[in-house]
Amino acid sequence: PISDNTKLTIKQLKSKSIVKRHCDMLNNYFKSCGATIEPRLKGQHQWYVEDTSNYCVDNFTSLNDWYIETLSYWIQEMSTDTLKNDGEWNGYTDMNKWEKEVLDSFIYWDKNGYPKYRKNLILDSKYNGFDWVVNTETPKDSKFLVYVDFEKFKINGKDYKDNKGNQEYVIKFYYNWQSIEDYNNHKDPRD
Repeated sequence: PISDNTKLTIKQLKSKSIVKRHCDMLNNYFKSCGATIEPRLKGQHQWYVEDTSNYCVDNFTSLNDWYIETLSYWIQEMSTDTLKNDGEWNGYTDMNKWEKEVLDSFIYWDKNGYPKYRKNLILDSKYNGFDWVVNTETPKDSKFLVYVDFEKFKINGKDYKDNKGNQEYVIKFYYNWQSIEDYNNHKDPRD
């Protein structure tokens, strides 16, 4: 069996079961931050899209490595877009300060020049801002909804595969806010 720390072959990483586990790990993380996991968001605009085509070296990354790296990218995308559009993220109002003090702290470079991720900082919801999104930015009468899902990567309607014939997948992060009343009344969260 493949554990979360097993270094994956490209065939393993690009298998449907591993991609699903990757999405489940991300959904579980957001749930642990207080978000509500809502599969009905599928089809809503998404904030960040990741895909498996960036991975092409056997035994280089594990599910855990991939999860931390993807989460780091998603935090970077959502936080910088929110800062640009709304003027604040997790108490920061200055983009340069946010990037220098927080985002830059997520990654360091090993002796071979490869990026390494500081898991403890990336997973700390008070540090990365997800606690703020759920408990401060989200109105008290609302829920912050998230859903991470995947689908086959297609180009011009055809399945996109790597040069070894492995299906590539796209991972999509959906999110929205919905009033607790509408959520409890099962209203479509994509409205």
